[in-house]
Amino acid sequence: MQHGQIDGRVVRTVRNLKRMNTGSSLSDSPSTRTSTPGPDTQILDVISNREEIKQFLLSYELSPETFYNITRNDEKIIRDILMEPVLSDTIMIRIQEKVEEYQSLQQIEQAKISMSAKIKERIESLQRRLNE
Repeated sequence: MQHGQIDGRVVRTVRNLKRMNTGSSLSDSPSTRTSTPGPDTQILDVISNREEIKQFLLSYELSPETFYNITRNDEKIIRDILMEPVLSDTIMIRIQEKVEEYQSLQQIEQAKISMSAKIKERIESLQRRLNE
């Protein structure tokens, strides 16, 4: 054996020893382990099941996923949704402000897309005239 090469048996032995030390067994293998839902999934479940939020989602025509994406960075809102039995008026107002801000930004984005399409159409029309 040359310097710098490791015998394959040594590598297998080291791997087996590491498995024994970490307690890895058949029950730890990914195929037999039951997966628990991630925090995002758990929060979405809570959002979907809160009666106050259901009404809010209906009135603003939002999906639970969109609602979560809007509010996910506001720790106070998420904490209250998860921990409080009834959401306070302050939190509901805060949620409403976030949703209205999101909807305003969506309208602005739609207007930008529309204007870009109109400008592109106008430029193409002018180019066709110049080429005639």
